[in-house]
Amino acid sequence: MNATPACRHQPADGPCTECGRTVPETLVCIACRHPMPSDSRFCSGCGTAVSAPERKPVSVLFVSAHGTAALGAALEPERWHEIVDGFL
Repeated sequence: MNATPACRHQPADGPCTECGRTVPETLVCIACRHPMPSDSRFCSGCGTAVSAPERKPVSVLFVSAHGTAALGAALEPERWHEIVDGFL
């Protein structure tokens, strides 16, 4: 069982009654099933790199111009894609 970083107690659920902190989440290595802290970059059991999904901010702009829905419905998808790509 994991312990809180401050007082090393092992609360069963929720914050520690001694220090008020919670137990950090743990990960399990996909290669050897060894438990490790959630901020680990490598497994301390086998050395496998811990891969975390990379998060990137994105901007999305939706625009609807008058008549484009009807035009898009009248054209083949590939041709409509070519037209729209010309504006990107």
